[in-house]
Amino acid sequence: MRTLFFCLLLMPAWLPAQPLVVGSIEPLSLALRELYGDAVTVETLMLPQQTPHQAAFTPAQARLVQQADLLVWLGAEAEPALASLVARREGPVLALQDLPGIVRLASPNDDHQHAGDHHAGHSHDALGDDPHLWLSPPNMMRLADALAEAEPAVPAGRRDAFRQSLQSLTDTLQQRLAPFRNRPWLSAHDPWLYFHQHFGLRPPLVISPGVQSGTSARRFAELVSAIKEQQVGCAIVEPDTGRALMMRLCQAPGCHVEALDPLARDAHHGSYTAFIARIGEGFARCLGSAGQR
Repeated sequence: MRTLFFCLLLMPAWLPAQPLVVGSIEPLSLALRELYGDAVTVETLMLPQQTPHQAAFTPAQARLVQQADLLVWLGAEAEPALASLVARREGPVLALQDLPGIVRLASPNDDHQHAGDHHAGHSHDALGDDPHLWLSPPNMMRLADALAEAEPAVPAGRRDAFRQSLQSLTDTLQQRLAPFRNRPWLSAHDPWLYFHQHFGLRPPLVISPGVQSGTSARRFAELVSAIKEQQVGCAIVEPDTGRALMMRLCQAPGCHVEALDPLARDAHHGSYTAFIARIGEGFARCLGSAGQR
């Protein structure tokens, strides 16, 4: 009896470790945690100060890429800095951009962005310039389907629950955002293309099409004129863009500045669904306030 007791005490040491699933960015990891639950350990590769556009990885991050039982990333076109590490990896890899049926959008050209054109360019055949694939709920549903056939596999029941939860939220946000579809808004650049196109919002008036946004005196004057002409009353600001400049541009009475992060670094989100809900509510709050000017 005493021998059996000591054997039971030692059993946890004999059990295999949980599979390690690594998401390259936090929004992917949020979806992985929501899909797998407690069946796996999920780690995020990207550090808070890094972005998928440009990143220099540490030795610890390189080891994490190699040690993962499954690596989920955006793909080589969206994360070129990570491509060389993935190429040296021996284990299974799932790239969001390569999944069948994925929605792929090309960034509008500079003239369209500067004018706030309502019709963003898009292509379903090839990935264009816009890498923010995770901001499309349908894309994350495709990811859930792919993970149900991956190793380790997401149980079909959890996959279905994720899809139902995300679809229910999408339906709710469609109704929530519908009154604001023609309302103008300002952004430093436009990482939100997948989100605002899916929910039928107009594209933003942008300060600069590049990630590192800046503006000349002439461009600033053009923006001030456009903001006044279009009666822009909502500005969406990200952590890594110039908040001071946005505040200068959005200084008219009733102009609302809303801080949102497309990389989910702005709050401790419990799930991908909660992350999209936060973005949707942020847009509704900002665009709704703009209508009260």
